[in-house]
Amino acid sequence: MTTLKRERRRKFEAILSAFSDKLTRAEIEATAELLADAAESRTERKTDEAKAVPKLPEGEYFPRAWYVANGLPVPQGLIDQDNARDEALKAFERDMQCPSSWSWYPAKSSDESAWKALREFVIKLYQQDNKAFEKYYTWARDPFARGAKLPIHIRQDPTCFEYAWQAFRAAVPVVETTKREEGKSSGYYA
Repeated sequence: MTTLKRERRRKFEAILSAFSDKLTRAEIEATAELLADAAESRTERKTDEAKAVPKLPEGEYFPRAWYVANGLPVPQGLIDQDNARDEALKAFERDMQCPSSWSWYPAKSSDESAWKALREFVIKLYQQDNKAFEKYYTWARDPFARGAKLPIHIRQDPTCFEYAWQAFRAAVPVVETTKREEGKSSGYYA
């Protein structure tokens, strides 16, 4: 209940008490509550509705600035997502031995879509395998690696990393190791 509504209710109770000898205390309080609800203005209702947090699907969040602007606590899930994203980008820089001046957010707005796609691709790869960039860099350093792109090439054209990653996946077979039961073969040796 808002402060204004409480104040109106007290005033209505005082008025009803002064002019009515036949109403009980409970009837006065109930009538005052009804009058206070009726007197609530349309703008007061709209501001109360605006303060309510809209529902989002599970795992989706508003930007961090939205929570801060509305005076709400930032959900732990959003903080975890941000930390995972930062960790993935740092792992890419570390494992690919990128120069210290590497910038994920370009000055030119025309390049932003390509860099955003690269960031999302890097995060997705890191979530699948946190050693992925280390494996890629080892492969890319081989002089005979066809389609390999090093950080200098990726910096010039961020879209080339997805193609280089496909070349890496084609060149390096993924061997899934499975536990073999006694006397049974998994079909290949890992």
